[in-house]
Amino acid sequence: MKRLISLITALVLTSTLIGCSSGTTVSAIPVSLTGIFTGTFTNTPDTQSGTITLNLAESVDGTTVSGNIIFDSEKENCLINAVISDGIISGFSVTLNADQSTTSRSGSTTTSGTINIQLTQSNNGNNLDGTYVTSGQNCSNSTGSGTMSLSRV
Repeated sequence: MKRLISLITALVLTSTLIGCSSGTTVSAIPVSLTGIFTGTFTNTPDTQSGTITLNLAESVDGTTVSGNIIFDSEKENCLINAVISDGIISGFSVTLNADQSTTSRSGSTTTSGTINIQLTQSNNGNNLDGTYVTSGQNCSNSTGSGTMSLSRV
């Protein structure tokens, strides 16, 4: 009788564990951000929008990231291409600080300001979503801020 109860208990526990498994795995730690991410941005409150491309290279120790940012919009806005001057990874959070600059036809480069981007990794590192704030640019809105959503290419 004790043996039968033990067998039934083992079967119940096994079926419970199998029933709780979703069949998918999620990374317990962030994956490498090295790669290209593309998506959209929306500048608020005036709803200027366009596409964005991040080309990122993560450091060997996984704590920093470098690269560049490319913006494309039909409307003129305060977001211009930038080189990441300081990229910090902390768990699933990513902070990018970039110097935005313009190059004239003569080849001279002028720094136009900075952009600070706060992103969160999801979908095993294949998605980056967050917000940005610019400073130093002559933005059509007073804040030069908005949201962005990107996916790994």
